[in-house]
Amino acid sequence: MNIRKYVLEFNEERLPAMVCENSYDYEEATMLNSPAVIAEMLETCFRLKQKVEEHIVVIGVNKRLQPVAIFEVSHGGSSHCQISPKELFTRALMCGASGIIIAHNHPSGNTLPSSSDVNTAKRIKLASEIIGIDLIDFLIVGNDTYSFQEREELR
Repeated sequence: MNIRKYVLEFNEERLPAMVCENSYDYEEATMLNSPAVIAEMLETCFRLKQKVEEHIVVIGVNKRLQPVAIFEVSHGGSSHCQISPKELFTRALMCGASGIIIAHNHPSGNTLPSSSDVNTAKRIKLASEIIGIDLIDFLIVGNDTYSFQEREELR
């Protein structure tokens, strides 16, 4: 399976278009069904644990939880990063994703979610229910991986 990392750029008509920035080979049967598997893929594609500033990435998946596209959505400072549901779901809709996995890093290494992380996850969960694209997980990557889904915080 070839996982493609995309960016959004304007086409000739000044409309947003997905442009493949890079691609990574993975086993055909790769399912992103656990935080450990997701974290491994993110490390290969984005090296989130090594980033000095916060980065937010989204993985679009099909119904079998196989990645169809990956994107960096936002890049902030050493202690925060802004994200909007519009930016996330624009990418998810453009790549035809059935679901999304959102991840960001904490450069400090501490993966405990801030109140801002919790509020953001709740807002995105609500938007996902309205749009009809599943929020599979919301991860924080640092010295370890914190999964909102694993801790049942997305219900």
